[in-house]
Amino acid sequence: RMVRSLPNCGLFMKAALDHDLLERLGHTNARSLYRVIQGHRVQPDGSLAFEMEMPLADWLAACGLEAERLDNAKRILDAAHRRMLETNYLQNVDVQGRGAAGIIRYSFSGLPEPQLVEMLMSRKVTRPVAEALASQHPKRISPAIKVVDERLTTGWRPRSLAGAVVDAVRNPEKWGYPFSEAAPIKEKASVTKRPQKETVELEEVNQPPLKEVILSFLRLRLGRPPSLYAVAALDELSEDQLQTLKVELMKPAEISLPVATELLGGAML
Repeated sequence: RMVRSLPNCGLFMKAALDHDLLERLGHTNARSLYRVIQGHRVQPDGSLAFEMEMPLADWLAACGLEAERLDNAKRILDAAHRRMLETNYLQNVDVQGRGAAGIIRYSFSGLPEPQLVEMLMSRKVTRPVAEALASQHPKRISPAIKVVDERLTTGWRPRSLAGAVVDAVRNPEKWGYPFSEAAPIKEKASVTKRPQKETVELEEVNQPPLKEVILSFLRLRLGRPPSLYAVAALDELSEDQLQTLKVELMKPAEISLPVATELLGGAML
């Protein structure tokens, strides 16, 4: 069974997807799981988490594997994890505890230099994309920005400054500046070893509205649709409150639902 990327996976913001990695993963469980993980990595401030943990039972539900036998669900995830380690997206995967009561922990490769991230964000590149570009192509950032800035001095005006900068980082040959290729990927890697780095490209994708994602999370945590009172209360929340609610709903139901009730002003869920 394919791991499916559900609306409740937390993809409410523009997430940085590695186009080359998607191609390498093909139409496999690893490709689908990658989309789910990448969406959950986006933090309220727009940054990408470089470590993440969740209760295994909740993670299986987010991946659409809650109906599978536990041993079968773990085999599906293990196969996807191995491929994602080989391609250097994951640095490590750790599952602790017994059965579905366990905890799954991910750590990700490529911690970006803050200075490079700030350089990209100053050109209107969103934080998730800036962090992903800076971690995968650190040597390209400065020359890419330089060539874009030089074109701007000639009177050239791109439709999107951020889009031009991202394209310059992705396609150095097109923009005419020297660059260093990343090392080739390591085709065989164990679950605990850090693979070599690979060259990737990124794309931004439009994600479901934040309220839609929160409603999906509420359905998952409640086991039924939320009440009309809860739906109406969502309309009264600010963007920051909605983002806080989304983060809380990623936690187990016994933790997240009392917090959700409070954030929704005591509305009946």
